[in-house]
Amino acid sequence: MPKEYIVSAVGGNRPGVVAELTKHIYLSGINIENSCMTLLAEYFTLMLHISASEDSALDSLQEKLRTMEEETEIATRILPAPDQQQEAAEGEKPRYALRIRGEDRSGIIYKTSQFLAQRGVNILQMDTRVEENAHCESSIFRMYTLIEIPEDVDEESFRNELESLSHEMQESITLTKASSAA
Repeated sequence: MPKEYIVSAVGGNRPGVVAELTKHIYLSGINIENSCMTLLAEYFTLMLHISASEDSALDSLQEKLRTMEEETEIATRILPAPDQQQEAAEGEKPRYALRIRGEDRSGIIYKTSQFLAQRGVNILQMDTRVEENAHCESSIFRMYTLIEIPEDVDEESFRNELESLSHEMQESITLTKASSAA
């Protein structure tokens, strides 16, 4: 059975950087299961979920990535992925899309993630953006978060607490049910 890993890569953005990294994965005989890439400031960030049938394939990839790091400004890391079968056996928890929109202020991500952590809510995906607002001088903050809420958290109480957080932060917060698959 193939072993699964997570590969992260961060470096200066330029044409061909994704091709260079994925070439090493391909030439090592490793399959990419899932990936996520985005540009943050002037750096590309790439996360890959890979599977390797043989330990020698992973050894080959690690050597190729070490060489690439020495020749470029790309920093990589390989971590073992959690056991997917164990997670499936634990069952899926209800998933929700949490969206925040409002004036950009310091601390929105911290306050929201702390609020969720205190209630045992797991963040599965998060995307934030700050956009210029043509109609006024302040920037607009947008946040999309896919969360998994423990079954013992009362939905009505959770929504009421979110409303209080919304007033405290002076931001619009919406919570909607999401599909089971992330």
